[in-house]
Amino acid sequence: MDLDILIEFGQVAKHGNLSEAARELSITQPALSRHLAQLEKEMGVKLFDRSYNPMELTPAGEIFLEKMHSVTSEYFRLRSFMNSIKDRSFLTIRIGGLIDPIIMSAIYHAKRELEDVDISKRIRIVPVEFQTSFNMVRENSLDIAIEPDSKMDDMFNLESTFLFCERACVVVEKGHHIAACSSVTPKDLISLEVTSLRSNKDFGIRRFLQSICRDIGFEGGIPKSLSLTASMSYDELFIKGIGDQAVFLPESIALRYASDSGDSLYTALFFDDDITQFRYYAYYSNQANEEIKTFVDLIKKALSDDHGLGESSD
Repeated sequence: MDLDILIEFGQVAKHGNLSEAARELSITQPALSRHLAQLEKEMGVKLFDRSYNPMELTPAGEIFLEKMHSVTSEYFRLRSFMNSIKDRSFLTIRIGGLIDPIIMSAIYHAKRELEDVDISKRIRIVPVEFQTSFNMVRENSLDIAIEPDSKMDDMFNLESTFLFCERACVVVEKGHHIAACSSVTPKDLISLEVTSLRSNKDFGIRRFLQSICRDIGFEGGIPKSLSLTASMSYDELFIKGIGDQAVFLPESIALRYASDSGDSLYTALFFDDDITQFRYYAYYSNQANEEIKTFVDLIKKALSDDHGLGESSD
């Protein structure tokens, strides 16, 4: 709908006369009459009772006039606001990596807090599929990578800030030979065939799993079998089925697919030790500006305030 038609409607309602309203609006009376007919057609109701002189608003027209004032007022406020920021330079913070539900909630909390202070700050979630998030930070196509601790900051010469810890688990089909266990230990990994997304969005999890295996002395630093699936997402992977394989995941992602309910095909088995905990870090360039570091601090604060997380890396 053209905003000018709303303004024209307001003038006709004010004068009750097409010729007077047309004169004030500097348009012809036939044009104004056509515009009103178009407006009534769009709204599906008669707005004026033309049997009176001056014309009177119908009951529907009175409601429309009341609502129209709020619409036009909001439009002019918006236009004034946009004019006030048109010369600002906007900062976009690009963030990617292992963005699980807990972290996503913290990101949006931090985003709101940052934008409340300065409207020119904008946060963009960047999907990581064909390149690792660490590489993307190093090549300046990503500002912040959120990944589990796997010593990748040393390899890529990045700075990092600890965010929080989350329990790790393996997800298996309910017919798997370990599905009835109450929990698992790192040593159980040696007997499992583990699968991982081929997509680089799972790169950090694979590196973390390998670092755990190295720490507990597995030969070659990997489980018995670490295969890559062609699936590009966990949704696709679990719909297709994982057979005799297991998937190593943080709790918040795993519980989207595994439960004790009868309609779930999968169950999640949790590790009861500290070494397998997902220790999430925010990775960023050692030349990152203060806005990036501030946003990381806000994410960590949101995690601590909302979940009691992010207080210690021990």
